[in-house]
Amino acid sequence: MSSESPVCALICNGKHCRGQARERLCAALAEQGVRVEATHCLQICHGPVVLAQIGDHWEAVSRVRGKRARANLLRAMQRQRRRPVRERLVRGSKRERALARGHAKRFA
Repeated sequence: MSSESPVCALICNGKHCRGQARERLCAALAEQGVRVEATHCLQICHGPVVLAQIGDHWEAVSRVRGKRARANLLRAMQRQRRRPVRERLVRGSKRERALARGHAKRFA
């Protein structure tokens, strides 16, 4: 990650998102210099869910469980392009609700 701007990822702390996959995800993000913050449950409940700033927008990325999913998330955050995580992006009203819940905790 670039040292010019602090990069942050918000990770769901709900029951379905906690576990070994979440711990490995947090470790991988921290290793790359990403600041990791836990949020309240984002009400998506599909494995570890991450709110990450990709490009000009915050995106909700679900099911970040395996090595390939973690690598794709890091690649998307580094390149500031959504393409590596396109199939895991949350869309529609669930995305809006997750962003509202995540940012309510962060900016409160």
